[in-house]
Formats: sequence, C-alpha cells, structure tokens
Amino acid sequence: DVATDYHIAASSLLRICHACSLLLQQRRLVKNAPAFVASAAQYALTVTLPMPHLDTNVCFWRKSPMRRETQTNLLFLIRRMCRIYSAATSSVQQSRGLVGIRTTAFACAACVADAIARVKCIDDPSPFSLHYSGLNEGPTRPFGFESGSFEKLAANLPIYDPQLTSLRFQCLDYMRGMTIKDDG
Repeated sequence: DVATDYHIAASSLLRICHACSLLLQQRRLVKNAPAFVASAAQYALTVTLPMPHLDTNVCFWRKSPMRRETQTNLLFLIRRMCRIYSAATSSVQQSRGLVGIRTTAFACAACVADAIARVKCIDDPSPFSLHYSGLNEGPTRPFGFESGSFEKLAANLPIYDPQLTSLRFQCLDYMRGMTIKDDG
C-alpha cells in the first residue's frame, strides 16, 4: 500500500528490493521470475511511493521534516529499485505497452527522487540539496529537469491501466511545473 511516512516508504522499498534480488538469483528455479520481479518493482515505484506535488505544503516528501540519513537512504533505495526494474524488464518479452509502462514507472521514480533531493534536511542539509533546490546562500535559482522526449513518447505509447495513465499525467504535470521559469 501507499507509504504514510518516510520510515514505511524506506522499509517497504528495502523489503521489495531484497525479495526481488532473491527472486532474480533464483530465476532458474522459479518460472517467470523476471516477470514477477518487474511486477513487484513496478508496484514499488508506482504505488508504494506517493507522487510528489508542486505545492510544498501538500507534497508528502516536503511537508514533513526529513533527516539527511533518511534522504540518502531513500535516494539509494530508489536507485536500486530502478536497476532491479530495468534488469527485470529487459528479461521479459518486449512490447509497446511494456515500454509505455516502463517509461511511466521510471518517470515516477525520477519525480519522487527529484522531490526528495529538494528537501532541506533538518539535521545536516547537503550542499547538493541546497544548491539543487535553490536554497543555497548567494544568488542561486533552483534546478529542474524537463520532460523532453518523455512527453512525446508518452503520447504515442498505449497504457490501458487508468492508474498508470493518471500517474503518467501526474509525472508530466510535475515535470512541467518544475521547468517553469520566472521570466516566462
């Protein structure tokens, strides 16, 4: 289910990472192991982790105080889950639908990682996070990333699951919101 705090998010990701790693190691013993791993990793990236919101007062990842160790751990686990998902989806039969789902899952991971990286930690804020979020001392502005080819790719790839279609829209909305510049 959806994480309700940072500890549950990290714990869920860690348990799913361990289960997926074990299942991939036993792929000779378990029929369709990569498909099971892909499904579990997709669930972790698209359901377990709440999508970020542009409003920091509403955003799950930025509305509560976060410690630096939590921030680092969450970013590490998201990276690990993306690697597992990439390995698992490259081991199953490819289709246009799978490409659409895979790009949406990776976009969700990118948006969540972006929101986590923007958090100013309460105990020891990292210079990277301060600079990335635009909260560093001096004349600096926040960085962002553009949806780029994901927007064009998303428009041409079929996704028949309404939840994933909604997530794709939320990712595009978040990415567009992060790239808006002060000068228009």
